[in-house]
Amino acid sequence: MTPPHSANGKKEVPDDNDVIEPDHYYGGGKIPVFKPTMDQFRDFQSFIGKVDHYGMRSGIIKVIPPKEWLDAQPPLDEAVKKIRVKNPIMQEFHGSHGTYTQANIERQRTYNLPQWKALCEESKPPADDVLEKTKPEGPPTPVSPESNPGDNIDSVDEEAFKNFDYRIHDQEEYTQERCEELETAYWKSLMFNNPLYGADMPGSLFDDSTTSWNVAKLPNLLDVIGQKVPGVNTAYLYLGMWKATFAWHLEDVDLYSINYIHFGAPKQWYSISQEDAPRFEQVMKSIWPSDAKSCDQFLRHKTYLVSPSILKSQYGITVNKLVHYEGEFVITYPYGYHSGFNLGYNCAESVNFATEKWLDYGRVAKKCNCEADSVWIDVDEIERKLRGEATPEYYDDFDSDMDKTSTRGRKRKHPGETTKAKRMRVNTEIPRKAPCVLCPNDLDYEDLLPTEDGKSHAHRRCALYTEETSILRDEAGKEVCTRSYHATCALLAGVQVEHGSIAVIADDGNQYSVPSVDLKCKYHRQKRPTWMTNDAADYDRKVNATAQRLVVGDLVQFQADKEINGAVVLQNRPEERTLLVKILPRG
Repeated sequence: MTPPHSANGKKEVPDDNDVIEPDHYYGGGKIPVFKPTMDQFRDFQSFIGKVDHYGMRSGIIKVIPPKEWLDAQPPLDEAVKKIRVKNPIMQEFHGSHGTYTQANIERQRTYNLPQWKALCEESKPPADDVLEKTKPEGPPTPVSPESNPGDNIDSVDEEAFKNFDYRIHDQEEYTQERCEELETAYWKSLMFNNPLYGADMPGSLFDDSTTSWNVAKLPNLLDVIGQKVPGVNTAYLYLGMWKATFAWHLEDVDLYSINYIHFGAPKQWYSISQEDAPRFEQVMKSIWPSDAKSCDQFLRHKTYLVSPSILKSQYGITVNKLVHYEGEFVITYPYGYHSGFNLGYNCAESVNFATEKWLDYGRVAKKCNCEADSVWIDVDEIERKLRGEATPEYYDDFDSDMDKTSTRGRKRKHPGETTKAKRMRVNTEIPRKAPCVLCPNDLDYEDLLPTEDGKSHAHRRCALYTEETSILRDEAGKEVCTRSYHATCALLAGVQVEHGSIAVIADDGNQYSVPSVDLKCKYHRQKRPTWMTNDAADYDRKVNATAQRLVVGDLVQFQADKEINGAVVLQNRPEERTLLVKILPRG
């Protein structure tokens, strides 16, 4: 994706009297840090307009509010009693050497804030004197769901909040040097435990008395749509702990986002400058080619992690870094890839927003079609409403693109929600001709070869498996199984395929050895020995030797229980004795 140019092609130069310049650049890098006066800070829209050109270069910026604004924020002792960390996600990481994928699994539990803080204290980052000998950390101590007082959403356990302090009092320990040590520990120990993340929780801790920079009530161009989309134009809360992670991604529809830490430990942010974004996308596609082939917007899945050191040493891409502290804002910009993790127990609030400058980005933004409920916004509709024009009648025939709930890393269904009846849409496209003359399947993992006449194609596998004639009785006169499959269906039907050579007598009377394929259906194929359990297979030399030779894109079969499954290899991790495969549908 190439970022759009301005509508008139001219660079806007602000009035000298209105210029807001960075106080400094974090760590001497590319991310600007602003410390505005109250006059500069008061008007959110005006401030964003004046610093926009900085964020459009660095991907993210930091804003440290004036002391006057911070002092005016009311204490949160009562507000935090309403926090419920409901079904936090347990994050599993798979990979090695700075390249990982992340899976989010909902944990069916509800925590109030004292419970959450206690849980975080069980999973603290390593102390200074053990950073060099980082070792696996044990999982958080389980708490019985039956005795969980946080499950009653309408009640507040006042006893739990007696003498409870929601803040942390060691902020001064998070120096730049200490944060760099924790960053090293994070990448060394990422595989050692599974953090929980209380992400995507609708709500706000801002008081109505906060009239400027109230994340829940920011001036937002998206409001003209007249619909609320959780996390997009209504605020979300995020309860973090040590190593709770957000993977590399862009915001939905390439919107802006703003993130404020109400209390707790810092966040470590990474960003890619917009000028490096195309190279970054190509790098990620080269690391995960199958995922990129399946979805050209696969980075919107918020699944993929690559460390800054790997991006720099192996691909020459410099990652911008920033530590985000309590009482500070971080703003992400369109086409600014970002990722990061939490350094400990904290609570942040975030929302997407749009400005008129975003319209050019929204118009060319791409959508991930893997999820039916992924967020999309009709830019033309926004512009019509800004001009005061009526919505065309045909819009009533289809559900609005804004009438979606943001997945933002995982699906969440809220109580009381109902599912709209799906509307039937007529497909007016003419069915495409099958690409292979020997089977009806169009499979992206199968090579196509031209036929002799040059007018059509056949899958390599179909050409290899299909013989011109077939004999229905073997040499002993016994009937041969007559089950037949398209070659590209054989893998999924459990057909055993063995490649080898057979002896044939040619017309000249000589015997020749020619390559052949022996096919046996799943009913006549060799059965797995009863002693070959899954555990036994893990230590079988032949199985392991075969597995180690597999490469990305190979087609395999495996039998976890009774069913034989077909799959394509996505990753081979010999050091972990693990294969990552994509199971293919049986049709």
